[in-house]
Amino acid sequence: MSQYGMQMPGGRANRGPSLSVIDALLLLAIVAMGFGCYFVYQAAAAVSPNGNVLELQDNDPSTPVVLPD
Repeated sequence: MSQYGMQMPGGRANRGPSLSVIDALLLLAIVAMGFGCYFVYQAAAAVSPNGNVLELQDNDPSTPVVLPD
């Protein structure tokens, strides 16, 4: 039947799913977001008081600055 340009219905049903370009870009974006979150966490831990990222910084200008050793 292929000589007449006809195809059997369901002929492609046995082929498994494959990754497309969009799927690969989505996976790459998720990995890049994970690396970005890691580096932002490291930077926030470096400037935060006591190394706690969620602790707020003091805005009072009369507070003496204590540099970590």
